[in-house]
Amino acid sequence: MHHHFLPERVLDRLRRLAGGAPRLVNEVISITLSPLLADREAHLSAMDAAGIGTALLTYSGVSVLGAELCRELNSELARVESEHPNRFRAAAHVDLDDPAAPDELRRCVGEL
Repeated sequence: MHHHFLPERVLDRLRRLAGGAPRLVNEVISITLSPLLADREAHLSAMDAAGIGTALLTYSGVSVLGAELCRELNSELARVESEHPNRFRAAAHVDLDDPAAPDELRRCVGEL
């Protein structure tokens, strides 16, 4: 099952981009910055209640915000996966307009 999740560090960055507003809305994205997106315990509780053992962590919509954010998201998701290896798997995120996207995918597969 895929699961919308943003690590706290990435969520904080998006909040800064939104100027502290509860939503980030610009020409490429519209996202509600709910604290629940980063609440691991809430995600784990919901998974347990639904009988889901493992979830694929993703929030691909933020990929439109550029390669640097994708790199941070990938690193942070890999950290969350390493802290909960039996419950979470991290999806790789890339900016499809970035010519270096294949390099980031290689980093995700080979290093993270």
